[in-house]
Amino acid sequence: MSESLENFTNIVKEDIKEAKTLFFSEAFKEEYLKDRREEKELYHQLLLGRNRNQILEEFLLSSGQKKPVLLSAAKTIYQATIMNLDEPLEIKVKREGWGYLVGRIKSDGTFLSLHKNTFQAEDFEDGTLTIYADMKTIPKDGDIDHLIIQTVYQTLQIEVVYKEQKSERKKEEEFRQKKLIELYVDFCTGRITTSQLYERGNMVLDKMPDDPVKNRIYDLMKLHLSILEGKGDLEEKIPEDASKEPLLIAQGYVWYLQAFYDKEEETIIRSRDEIKELYDQCEDGKIKGYLFWLYMNLSEELMKDAKLRMELIKELYQEGCQNPLLQFEGCCILGEDEQLLDEIDSYELWVLEFGAEEKILNSKLIGRICFLISRNKVFSEEVLWLFLCIYKEYRQSDVLQGICALMIQGNCMDEDCHPYYEEALQRGVQLIGLQEAFLRTIPKGQYPLLPEEILRYFTYSKSLGKEDQSRLFANVVQNRRKYHKVFANYEELIRAFLREELRRGQINEDLILLYRYYFEELLEDERSRQDLGNIIFVRQLICDNEFIQKAEISQRWKKNLDVCYLREEKIYVEIFDEHASFVFFDSEENRYIGSVAYQLKPIWTKEQIQAYCEAADGTNEHFVLYKGAAFERKQQLEDEDFPVVLSALKSRALDEDYEQQLFEKVLDYYWEHEMSEELKRALSYVEWKNLKDKNRIHMIRYFIAGELYNEALKGIEQYGYQFLDKQQLCTICLYALTTLSTRRSELLVEMCEYAFSRGEENSEIVAYLQRYFHGTKEEMLAIFEAGNKGGMYDRIFVESVLKACIADGVDGTEFKVFSTYIQQVQTDTALIDAMLVEYVNFAYEQDQILPEEFYELIGKKIDIGKMDWMYQQLYLDYYKDKKENLSDRCKGRIEKIKDHQVVQTDHVLPVLFQYLDVIKLPKYLCARTFIEFRAKSGQTVIFHFMDGTSAAWKEEVMKELLPGYYVFSASIFDHELNDHYVTIEGEERRYRDQVVVTDHLKYCKGSRFYELNELIRHQQDGKLQMMMEEYAVKTMMVQFIKPMTEE
Repeated sequence: MSESLENFTNIVKEDIKEAKTLFFSEAFKEEYLKDRREEKELYHQLLLGRNRNQILEEFLLSSGQKKPVLLSAAKTIYQATIMNLDEPLEIKVKREGWGYLVGRIKSDGTFLSLHKNTFQAEDFEDGTLTIYADMKTIPKDGDIDHLIIQTVYQTLQIEVVYKEQKSERKKEEEFRQKKLIELYVDFCTGRITTSQLYERGNMVLDKMPDDPVKNRIYDLMKLHLSILEGKGDLEEKIPEDASKEPLLIAQGYVWYLQAFYDKEEETIIRSRDEIKELYDQCEDGKIKGYLFWLYMNLSEELMKDAKLRMELIKELYQEGCQNPLLQFEGCCILGEDEQLLDEIDSYELWVLEFGAEEKILNSKLIGRICFLISRNKVFSEEVLWLFLCIYKEYRQSDVLQGICALMIQGNCMDEDCHPYYEEALQRGVQLIGLQEAFLRTIPKGQYPLLPEEILRYFTYSKSLGKEDQSRLFANVVQNRRKYHKVFANYEELIRAFLREELRRGQINEDLILLYRYYFEELLEDERSRQDLGNIIFVRQLICDNEFIQKAEISQRWKKNLDVCYLREEKIYVEIFDEHASFVFFDSEENRYIGSVAYQLKPIWTKEQIQAYCEAADGTNEHFVLYKGAAFERKQQLEDEDFPVVLSALKSRALDEDYEQQLFEKVLDYYWEHEMSEELKRALSYVEWKNLKDKNRIHMIRYFIAGELYNEALKGIEQYGYQFLDKQQLCTICLYALTTLSTRRSELLVEMCEYAFSRGEENSEIVAYLQRYFHGTKEEMLAIFEAGNKGGMYDRIFVESVLKACIADGVDGTEFKVFSTYIQQVQTDTALIDAMLVEYVNFAYEQDQILPEEFYELIGKKIDIGKMDWMYQQLYLDYYKDKKENLSDRCKGRIEKIKDHQVVQTDHVLPVLFQYLDVIKLPKYLCARTFIEFRAKSGQTVIFHFMDGTSAAWKEEVMKELLPGYYVFSASIFDHELNDHYVTIEGEERRYRDQVVVTDHLKYCKGSRFYELNELIRHQQDGKLQMMMEEYAVKTMMVQFIKPMTEE
């Protein structure tokens, strides 16, 4: 496990509060679970639980960071005594390990009561838990109760034994008292003689522990035995005055012995009355019972009236008196007159149970008991217990029948009831439901030989439920070689039964035996073969943890989770995915993933599963789920896959994502094999609302392929179209164009533009875009170009393209649009002018040469007197290299530009001098030197130059003839430009290299400036005198003729 999780575990140990805060934050996933898929899945699963402490503990356990907290008993056996009625028994349990812990405690006995039935980690002090248990009843000596301490990880059992705190003397006394009662019963029932009673009774009394109080009673009992034996000389031993006896019981006993010995009526009556008086005064229920027995034996009325005698005994019983002498007496009364038994209540049970144990019940009384119970329609555990006690001593068929009838009535179908049902059948007891009860109570997993009459009975009886039928048939198949006489009668019944159970997908231990035996036969039968899929993938889930109530099973390609409740002894689950995950739940809905042990036990062999899969036709839903993994791995479906795949899709039992994947593979198959009808039919079942977004996108492709264009458009409206390929997009666009006709649709405009951007230049798409699309300049130009190729022209669209060009700025690429537009008859002059302005600026600013149509437009502007400096510059600059082929119209425009510059503005663009071969310029202009400089528009630019003779610097402000184009011109002699530079106001820098200086002196030969400049240039030359003389002559001539010439 990662080091980071180990660090977190250390935080848990040191500060659980801080650890919990971190664990349930988003930071925990980022810091501790990043790139750990399994731990992240575990984390998210556990977060669905309720108990945060348990969630954290289970995460640490399942991720292997810690071991569970375990318990151990300080002692495995504890002793409880009568003292624990007031003081609780303390049971100690120790804890081993750290972490979250909860558990429960229960008792499986009858005499312990717990203070608490749950515990948690906080209940431990110094690692020890103290469990407090009280006694709610006083059990018998040696009775055992068990405390069961359970956590989800273990079960601990502690034995508690009840130990009576009686002295050996007390135990001996109780034993001998019980022996005296047994001797009395044996004497009354004639099992022993008077002499035997006398002899044995005295032996018991002689061995009684010495007791100052009870010794008197024992002496009186010996006297009683002597009277019975007929001993003489007893008169003096019988006390004359009973009232002198210290014990109430002793007084009554003396009165009884006097009457018993004397036998005179007067004595009997007197003793009876005295005992009656004592009886009425007595409040001790135990003594009162003995006094009543004494009184009863002296009362002629009671002895003659058995019913009254029984009623009085019953009243004493109901008051809490359970005297063994009266218990025997009550049994004797019923034995003498069984008709007095008209009900069986707690008193009757008390009496009759004694009679059964002492074997003093007669056949008539037993018959009466059976009769009364047969009439009672309410089941009673106490009555059943009485019957069992009776049957233990009296193995009579009617008693056995009563037992079975009661058990059937109470639905007592536990395995320990089976011997009674079995014996009843052997004895020939006739009872409705007896055969069924016999079959139901056979221990599970056992298949004993059944009586032949039982086997024959069930061949025609329809009384068995499905589970019992499976048990019977499993027994028949298991013992088929020994049932050879009847097995043939069962086979058809079994086959029909198995077919139905297979159809219903039923499975249990007995059915598994039957399925295995008939497997090959079921596989061959066409009807049952497919139903085998209902149970062939089942396994037995074994989880013996009593804390766990249910399990959720997640399998990758199943839509729904499988939920099974762990109530039954054997649980069966369908497993299609070897990587199926289990989440277990306790009664509090806490989740356990890695800490609960479980086992999956296979029912079928791999060979059997493979045999079924090879024989199946693919229509069984369970088979489809099993085969799911194979389809997931396949890139393309094959013909033989289709029966299974189509069944899978119809089942709707697959996970939505996997079902969609499978469905798309089907659609791919139809598409690639050009099965258009099948594709349309499949697509007709698609409902958009049931699809996830990513699957909806995929479906649009298939709708287009299946020519279900309306459905495709519905999907496109919600989920877009960018994922479609070029051909699909074109197809849906053309359909939409046909449907919408001339209507505008924003979606369709976007779709057509997207298709066009991916190279689709269909004329209908282009026409629609020209009509409705408004995009960037580049997009509009592309659409124009596509339309132009097809001979399409839409004035409104072209104008919108030009407007887009104006908005985004021209770059020359759009000139074809402009050129096409200006050649049309119907145009917008303002738009043309606006475009011209854009092109003028572009051509000038970017120093670009545009097609001649552009310059022709400028020429037209010049023709009408638009003498903008930029028009002039661009026009002159374009044609300067075409002087030899200038048209007369061009020459005329150049002349017009010259006139404008020379005459009207007195500012000349230097480029005009490029046309001296075409036009004539005044010589004074040619004598000028032109200084050109480019800088930002709107600045003050100054030209500085130095006179070489005087070394004086001169400054002249340059004229901005065009944006950023500064010009200065002047007649400057050669020596005056010895040095020069340009400055910009506000800057310290001097510009030299960027300054362009040009002159055209060669075109002004003969002018005075030219001659003077030449003199200056050649002042050191030997020809200077001759040149000066020539200049003087020329000057004189000029002055003479100046009035007649321009110069």
